[in-house]
Amino acid sequence: MLDVDHFKSINDNFSHMIGDRVLGAIGTILRGQLRITDQAIRFGGEEFVVLFAGAPRGAADLCERLRSAIERWDWSEICNGLHVTISIGLASTLSAKSPNEILAIADQNLYTAKKSGRNRVVS
Repeated sequence: MLDVDHFKSINDNFSHMIGDRVLGAIGTILRGQLRITDQAIRFGGEEFVVLFAGAPRGAADLCERLRSAIERWDWSEICNGLHVTISIGLASTLSAKSPNEILAIADQNLYTAKKSGRNRVVS
């Protein structure tokens, strides 16, 4: 589960139109970084869920690659002065028994990532 850091301030400081373009760009970045077997889904607001098929051991590396790609993106194409980062909470089918439990663990790890400074992956 990933969340755009300080998304409200993007809307407040740059406009909701810029915020919408940021979400679209994140979708594009995610599609460009994911394997054909993975899926990215907008989960609501500025949150996304990414499903990595068959990659529990490499999922942390995949998440770090996503985090880094978004941090390095040239956001000036959307708006000068804009910088975007994400926080990611990772959960695995190895640590949960149901889809709801996986989402709950990912959400808790996302919360921990945000509380511990943002722009990071917590698993």
